[in-house]
Amino acid sequence: MGLQAEVQKEIENIPIKKLLAMLKMEFVTFIIAYFKVLLDYQLSSLEVCVNGEFTTYNNVWFIIISNGPNYQGEFKVTTNANATNGELNMTIVHSINRFQLFMVIFFNMAEKHLSAVINTIACESISITSKKPSIIHADGKVVGETPVSISIRKFRVALIK
Repeated sequence: MGLQAEVQKEIENIPIKKLLAMLKMEFVTFIIAYFKVLLDYQLSSLEVCVNGEFTTYNNVWFIIISNGPNYQGEFKVTTNANATNGELNMTIVHSINRFQLFMVIFFNMAEKHLSAVINTIACESISITSKKPSIIHADGKVVGETPVSISIRKFRVALIK
């Protein structure tokens, strides 16, 4: 949710998206959308409840909730994520300037340099509320707005035919 969701929404409006996909240049679509959204993006304050404990984060750029270490294939979200351990990982990026954000997204600098403003928390359930609705995307599609509650189902078996 947040900036990343807004970028994903903007990608859908780029007229040359299909052409770039055919040329295997989807990353160019992301760059165009990223800079277009970044110019006008307004930071938000979010109240996050993780496993029953409430925290308010100010100046939030985005939140990623996953159970794997990577986002969009290459952006490393967290080194501790494990798709088989029954936990979600919430990564929240906040309180950094636009240049630092650029370094985080395009050069994967988060892990080494900005751990104070990029928090990753392992959990089983997450609820997020905001004063101003923030869009949410899942697997590249806009699926709603805040408030949102997410939890993981343990002991489920996925079958693939």
